[in-house]
Amino acid sequence: MKALVIGCGSIGRRHISNLISSDRIDRVIVFTRNRNCLKDIDGRGKVETAASLETVEADFAVIANDTDKHIETALWLAGMGIDIFIEKPLSHNTDNIGLLEEQAKNKGISISLGYNLRFLGIMERIKKLLSTHALGKLYFAKIEVGQYLPDWREGTDYRNSYSVSADRGGGVALDLSHELDYMRYFFGNPIIWKVIRAKAGDLEMSAEDVFEGIYS
Repeated sequence: MKALVIGCGSIGRRHISNLISSDRIDRVIVFTRNRNCLKDIDGRGKVETAASLETVEADFAVIANDTDKHIETALWLAGMGIDIFIEKPLSHNTDNIGLLEEQAKNKGISISLGYNLRFLGIMERIKKLLSTHALGKLYFAKIEVGQYLPDWREGTDYRNSYSVSADRGGGVALDLSHELDYMRYFFGNPIIWKVIRAKAGDLEMSAEDVFEGIYS
């Protein structure tokens, strides 16, 4: 199988390495503006770079570029009839999501989204405990997560990352949205919610660095 990876940041490189190690993957095609991103990856003869997407042939694609480019990229790939895996979050807004869904149905392709924490063994165990009421009646749950941006991605100046930019889909609400996903997995969709998003720290960023939500 041929895999196409679009984007070569920290998560893109992880996907590339995982695909290289798979016996089912014969070729990994990488489309990126960062030509130095592959220098530390052992391609095992499987990796090639693409100068343009227009001539690329692949069985499926991994979208791992900036969040604000996800839908635009996915629409192009869907038009080519290529199955797609999109790194979370889906996008920084809801523009053209309905169009992407319609195009995927028309082309008969699958689109998967990278909210994978719910598939960890410990998460499945917690889900079972909750579903069987092994812990008794649940009244309250608190979920916390955090990252320190300067230390988060090794070798990357956080100030150049999409994570700091509200316009590019950064900010804690989207960048750390795994917790929102597995909250829904554990407890279902909330009926009522209140959220606070704020810029409270002193890092150089335009996106919010605080997100608190109350869901019921």
